[in-house]
Amino acid sequence: MNELKRCLLPALLGLTLLGTVAHAQSGQLTIDADNGELDEPNGYSVYSGNVHLQQQDIDLTGDRLTIERPNNGELSATMEGQPAKLTHTPPDADSPIVATARSMTYNATSRQLTLEGGARIERGEDTLSADKIEYNLADRRMRAAGGESERVRITIPAPDVPDTP
Repeated sequence: MNELKRCLLPALLGLTLLGTVAHAQSGQLTIDADNGELDEPNGYSVYSGNVHLQQQDIDLTGDRLTIERPNNGELSATMEGQPAKLTHTPPDADSPIVATARSMTYNATSRQLTLEGGARIERGEDTLSADKIEYNLADRRMRAAGGESERVRITIPAPDVPDTP
């Protein structure tokens, strides 16, 4: 059973998060916030106060969004909040994927998504929570680490098993 848990949740979350990032690379992107600042020569922009990023079936909310794209073109985006929240509803899914953390950072070059501070990913009844969750979308590997006050926890509902004589 432990082997099933170890393989099933990362596979489910991996397919879902991979779809999230693939969708995020196409379509119109809309950012709403109370304040915004663009520093084009230095390659960054900062949005603060009730930040809402929306693109196709992705919603990202938080208190502060920083997008960095220095001269070398490497894109990094960080949403901070109490908590920051990502909701993604794939077209073929029966329930949305909801990720929350105090900070979410996506690095486009390494294709790494990092959730820090009370990190939690939910899909239906499946959950993964830890102080920090790193997900490499290129090789679909996930790593979770506990902190001083939180251990790694995976919850997968047990399938219904018929009674046997």
